[in-house]
Formats: sequence, structure tokens, C-alpha cells
Amino acid sequence: MESNNHKIQPLHIPHFYPICFFNFSLEKSHYLIKDSKMKFSRAFHALFLINFTSQLVFTLSDSTSHRESTEAVSSFPSEFLFGVATSAYQVEGAVVNDGKGLNNWDIFSHKSGSILDGTNGDVADDHYHRYQEDIELMHSLGVNSYRFSISWTRILPRGRFGSVNLAGIEFYNNLIDSLLQKGIQPFVTLSHYDFPQELEDAYGSWLNPQIQEDFRYYADICFRAFGDRVKYWATFNEPNILAMHGYRTGIYPPCRCSGSFGNCTHGDSEVEPFLAAHNFILAHAAVADTYRTKYQKEQGGMIGLVVNAIWFEPISNSTEDKLAVKRAQSFLINWFLDPIVFGKYPSEMEDILGSTLPVFSASDLNSLRNGLDFIGVNFYSSLYVKDCLHSKCEKAMGSTRTEGSSLQTGIKDGVPIGEPTPMEWYYVTPQGMESMVLYLKERYNAPLFIVENGYGEENSANKTVEDFLNDTKRVDFISSHLDALARAIRKGADVRGYFVWALLDNFEWIFGYTKRFGIYHVDYKTLKRTPKASAMCSAVATTRPPVIAVKMNLADTTAKIRCSASEFKRWGRKYPFVRYGLPFISLTVFGAVGLAQLLQGSKDVANVKDELEWEIIETTKELSRTGPVKGYKPKKISLEEELKALQEKVDINNYEYKKIPKPNETVSRDGFCMLVAFTEIKKGFSYYCSTEVNGKRALDWPDVKFPVAQFELPDILPGKKVVIRIDNVPVPRTGFLRKTVECKESRIGKRPIEVPSNVTIKLEGQELKVKGPLGELSRTYPREVKLDKLESGHLKVNKAMETRRANQMHGLFRTLTDNMVVGVSKGFEKKLQLVGVGYRAMLENKDLVLSLGFSHPVRMTIPDDLKVKVEENTRITVSGYDKCAIGDFAASIRKWRPPEPYKGKGVKYADEVVRRKEGKAGKKK
Repeated sequence: MESNNHKIQPLHIPHFYPICFFNFSLEKSHYLIKDSKMKFSRAFHALFLINFTSQLVFTLSDSTSHRESTEAVSSFPSEFLFGVATSAYQVEGAVVNDGKGLNNWDIFSHKSGSILDGTNGDVADDHYHRYQEDIELMHSLGVNSYRFSISWTRILPRGRFGSVNLAGIEFYNNLIDSLLQKGIQPFVTLSHYDFPQELEDAYGSWLNPQIQEDFRYYADICFRAFGDRVKYWATFNEPNILAMHGYRTGIYPPCRCSGSFGNCTHGDSEVEPFLAAHNFILAHAAVADTYRTKYQKEQGGMIGLVVNAIWFEPISNSTEDKLAVKRAQSFLINWFLDPIVFGKYPSEMEDILGSTLPVFSASDLNSLRNGLDFIGVNFYSSLYVKDCLHSKCEKAMGSTRTEGSSLQTGIKDGVPIGEPTPMEWYYVTPQGMESMVLYLKERYNAPLFIVENGYGEENSANKTVEDFLNDTKRVDFISSHLDALARAIRKGADVRGYFVWALLDNFEWIFGYTKRFGIYHVDYKTLKRTPKASAMCSAVATTRPPVIAVKMNLADTTAKIRCSASEFKRWGRKYPFVRYGLPFISLTVFGAVGLAQLLQGSKDVANVKDELEWEIIETTKELSRTGPVKGYKPKKISLEEELKALQEKVDINNYEYKKIPKPNETVSRDGFCMLVAFTEIKKGFSYYCSTEVNGKRALDWPDVKFPVAQFELPDILPGKKVVIRIDNVPVPRTGFLRKTVECKESRIGKRPIEVPSNVTIKLEGQELKVKGPLGELSRTYPREVKLDKLESGHLKVNKAMETRRANQMHGLFRTLTDNMVVGVSKGFEKKLQLVGVGYRAMLENKDLVLSLGFSHPVRMTIPDDLKVKVEENTRITVSGYDKCAIGDFAASIRKWRPPEPYKGKGVKYADEVVRRKEGKAGKKK
């Protein structure tokens, strides 16, 4: 998001699909998910089948009041990317950890008066250490892509002047691999406002052509390190904003401006923005050429540029104001896109600026034309434009000659162009997104990605956490903009993705932490992430059949609701059946109106009436399995036996109830679903539903992943809404029924951890802080495990649930916790040995320098919390209080020259035994 004269800033938000909110306005009441934990308050829970491969059909309302469902998901292509976005400086933190160098924002944010609330991004959301937790959040949303940026100084701490930081390479490798393991496609920006401060100090960064080659060098390293897994690359995020705010208004680093534009010590606001932009454009062209000639054919990715876009409307119908609109667009986005696509600056700029615009050389033009595979768009608002060439204008945004003499405002005759937001100059104008997308289609005819779109709120001290979590305006913002995007796609726009800004509340540039854009709330004291309503309101467009889950707590309910069977095509034949997994509630949605009436009419399932299209019948006395599963022998079990089995946690999930429709029953494929329960009785029940969609079978064997919506329905509250949350879960080979895994307690995990008297521990929810004489460590624990402090002073790591993952996490996190306690009290060390003629190590200031037979020595920056000792030039000891950090650094040393098996040369751990092999010469003897 961008800031126009302290106005706007780079925003970001996650993508999901609109049917986020359903209005239940049935005379009496509406329903709301009131808290982020979405706890059930009463016995009945609704289940919706959302057909993502055809038109969404649910408008849960009666004839007097309703909210129409959002646009059909079929408007989005099957490969469409729905994602969330962040940027390195705004979320990573770890400002100097693991060898990272200082960038322009590291310096700027520490200058007094630079940031609104006096904060900085030194810690931010600590995504650097919590990325696994954040990936789990994305996975729970159901998004299929994540847009993030790489910190230039984490890869090259000193820009072009230093060596590659392997710890930075490793971090992004781990991030990318973890994303792909969850089915999330990385969408990578090479530079999101941050660049090495050393380049600014050495030669003026973007005012010097030298930076073109330095940026190309950095990008080449990224393509080589990550390009085999990254298919979407953006060179810059909003270079049009950085050129304006860094070199015209001076509110962003390097803080250069002149005259009435700002109060800067250096700069020329009339010239420097265009010099910087020229270098941005040529740097992009150089990087795109490198990618296309060296990597694209083999790696198969795309490369593009991201611009900040505002849709402009003339403030009047006059010809002058309409021409002013063209100038405003040319001075904002065409400024950068025209040279890259057409090889020249827009005529509107040439007419006004003349010789002020830099000139492209013949060699520049060869690399420029069609220099992108896609255009990334950051869209937040629309504005009115007034001509200032032929009439007088007050000094305001856009009114000067170097801005196109096109005054920009959000107000016309006292009326805002859209609903105002807490962000100055931002108005809710989804129709502007549609117009902008169609404009870019007509002008450039290139694939488009909406890579930022979101809603910001004031981080007011008067608001409670509950206020932040109930972010209905953000939900409406996302939904309305997705509707607009769907309309643009139907009109022919080639839009291939949508990303919400942002996944997390974060450091919002000059606004610091005074604005919140995340769909996850971040407590900046504890860094705890909590889902907002907008995080619960996500749906994923997919070509695969949908499955929707509803968690239930119905231990005392004995009535069973049944409905007609849906027809499935499985293995080429029709097979009508209904699956049931528990003797409690199983149901099929007959239609949106019927469901709403049911919800309104009764919170007691036993009182649901036949006229509401639901049929209460006696529970079947037999349980049998359906479906041709090889090697299976039918088995029957009574309901009494089933309930007893559940209570004893016996796996009965291989069985299901079966009901064949009566001869006169009609079976509809629209608005029907089936439910299956599979979780333990004490934990509540999770139900799945599915149906045949457009003649395609709803279940494909084996191992399919389906989108899953999870929500809970509380007490009926007037005037409120219901939120639905989407998740991805694997469906086992046996179909919808998931086997219960018997999880035995870990032998290591059950041991208490002794805490010495010189160590203090502090528990805050799922976060543990351990402080001792050697240092302080903290760790956030996954929801599968919980920590307890015993009366004896010992720590105990317990499982919070009986699942396979909890079983895996139990022993692991007990060991990690014990390592924290031992580390801060006694410390750890790891020893390595260099074996080979001429191999040696030495310390130079904070660097470890290794001679390992390469043409040049290897220089490694020693992390601040570690100590390194070198003995006899060949023995290295790494020590400290963080065992993980010690192991990582020792492994990075060894990685430079792992011991080879023939002569044993290389870097090995002191206690490592190298298995030796005979060479060919040895074998002949």
C-alpha cells in the first residue's frame, strides 16, 4: 500500500472466495460467530454445500430480506491463485540475525520522527522465526499461494560488495519448501521497498546506473537458488510509489526532495523521481532478460512487475478534466509500464516534461520491449481528478507539473467517491477495480494478478481485541472487490490471481503499527496470532468437488434427522446411498430457505418439524459398509455397540449407515449433501458432506484433497451474520471416513523437565520464555501440545489432543524445551575438525574465515548469540545457549566441504565417523 503525501501505503490481504457472509434475516433474527474460537452455544449446526464449479446458490434468507450470494466462482479460472501477501521488512524481524545486513528501512525507521509511532521493524511479526506457524495459518485458510518478498540484505548483506549469506539462502529455501509441502505456491517479489543501505552510501542507489547491474546480480542469485520451485517472480513492488515518496516528497528513504514538496536536506523533486524511475525500469529489464535467457526455459516460471494502481474519474464532464484523467494514469502507472511494454514513455509525460525525462538508448530499447510476462496490480481505491493545466488549482496531490497537473481528490461536491476508510485517501470503490483491470487489458493485453487488495483499520487504544476480530468491514471489502474482479474476468480480462493484504497485522511503513491490515490479529507484545472474522470467511475456488465440514458438540442428542439419498457416480455406475457415522445428527441441506427457517425455528433438533422439509425417523438398527473396497468383508454392528465403541475409542469408522431411497423419492443434485462423522466423542464431531457436481463424481480415489469449510453457530443474535471458514484436509483412501489413529504417549515426552534454581520460566498461553545466566530463549508451541508447570517446579509437556500429529509433536517439543532449559543454564557446544592439506580456519573480528581448497577463502559471519573458538587452525568449537542455532551454524560450516569418503578430506564433526571407500587404484591391488 502506498502513502500519498502521508496518505497511503502498500497494503496486502489474503484471498478467499466471497460467499463469506450469509445473512439470516428471517423476520426474527440473524446469526453471528461472535468470538474467534467460534464455540458452539447450542445443539444445532448448519451445513452448506457450496458448488465452486458452478454458480453459488446460497442466499440464506426469506422473501422479505436477503443478501444475494456473491458472483459465481466459475468466473475464476481453474488455475486461479487465491492467496495472502506480506513483505520481508514488514513481517520478518530478525534485523541482524544470521548474518543479515542493514537495509534502507533499518536505518530510516530508527531516525527520530520518521515513523508515526516511533517504532521500527526490528522484530515486526517475527515471521523469520515463526514462519512454520504462519504457514499453518495459510494452510488453514485454504489459500493456494503466498506472496512474499526476499530481503536483499539477507542474501547479500553488503549488496554487491560482500559475499552471499548462506543462512539467508537457507531460510528462504526452508520457507519455500514448507509452502510447497502444504500445496501453497510461492509468489516472490525481489524488492519490496527495501535495498542495501551500503549501496545508498556508496553511490546513491537508484540515482546511479550502477544499481542496475547490482540488482541483476542479486536477482541472478535468487533465480539460481530458488527458481526450480518458484514459478512467479516480481522484480519490484510499486516502484512508482518509491520513486515518488523516496525522491519527490521525501517521506520514504532515501528521503530526497526539494522546494514545497517536503523538508529534506538533499534532492531535486523536479528531476530525481524520473532518474530513479529510469533506473528501476532498466534494472527490471536487465533482470527479466537474465531470467529469460538463463532460467525461464528450464524453470518454467513467469516474471513481471507490480505497480500501485488508482482508478481515476473526472470530477466533471468537461474535456479538460477527462484529459486530466489520462495524464493522471500516465504519471502513475503508464510511466513504468509503457517503456517496458512499448519501449517509450507515455506521450502525456513527454508533452509536459520534455527534456526532463531521461532518454532510452538503442540497446535499452532492445531489452525493454515486451519485458514482462504479467502485470501485478496493487489496488485499494479510486479518486476524482481535476484539470490544473487550464484552470487554477490549490496545492494538492497531483496538481504540480511533474505530477501531471491533475489534482486528485476523493471528494466531489462534498460527497466521497466511496465509503471512507481509516486510511486517508482510501475509499471503498470495488467498481474501480473492475474499471482498472479492463483498462490494463485494453492498453497492455498482458496477464494480470491482483497482488494486493485490502482494508486497513486504526490500531486504536479504545478498541478491544474483540473489536479487531469482528472485522466485518474488511469482509465486505474483500467480497465486493472479488465480485468486481469476477465481472472483469467475464468481460475478457486475463486475471490469474488475487492476494489479500495482509496475512498478519504488521509494520505499515511510515504508519508503524498504527494501522492493522491483517486477517490475523497480532498482539505486538506477545506476537500471538488470532484469526479475525475475515480469516474465517475464506473459500477457495477449485475445480475439485467441494466437501464442507461442521464441528458438532451433541453428546446428549439422540434424534437423527435423515433425508433423501444423493446419487453418486463411482467407478462408472450410479450408487445411491447416505453415509452416517454416529447415532446423533446427520442431515442434508434441502435448500437455503429451508435451512434458514430451520435455524430460526428451533435450536432443539428434536423439535424440527416435517413441514420444514426435514424428516425425523427412527434410527436404523444395523450398520453396514457400502462401496466396492477390495478385500473388505461386510460386518454389522448395532447402534448400542457403536456408541459403546465410540466411548471406548474403538475405531468404528470403517462402517456407515445405509439408506436406499424409496421408489417414489426424487433425488436432486442441487442443494443436497451427505454428512460423515469421524472424530472422538469427547472432542465433538466433524461432519463432511459432498454431492455430485455437474455430472462429475464427487469422490476421486485415492488420496484426494478437498476444500473444507468449518464453522460453528452460537446463540441466535439479531442483526448479525454467520462466518464460514475454509480449510484443506486430506481424504484417506477409504473415502470420507477417516480412521481413528491410536496415539500412544511418547516415552520421551512424558518425562518431566527439571528446572534449575537459576532459571526462570514464564508461560503465556502457548508461548514459553526461559531465562538463565547464559541468556534468554522463547518458543511458541503448536496447538497439539500444551505446557504445564508442576508444583515441584518441573515443566511437563502434554498432548492437547489425541491425533497422529500430536503424538509426533509430543516427544519433539519435550526435547526442544529441555534443550532451552539446559542451554540458558549450562550451554552447549559443537566441535568440528578440518581434514586436508592446507585446510585451516581463523577468526577475523566477527567473521570465521575458512580456507578449504577453493580459489578464495570462505567468510562466515558469526551470529551474535554464538561464540566460536579456533584451535590449531583446524579445530573449531561453536558454543552458546541456543542448541538449534549452534547446530545450524555448525552444519552451515560443514556444508562448505562435507568429508569425502576416499581420503576423508573435508569438514567433519569431531565425533563423526567417516565411512571410507576404496578408490579404483585400491581395488586393483
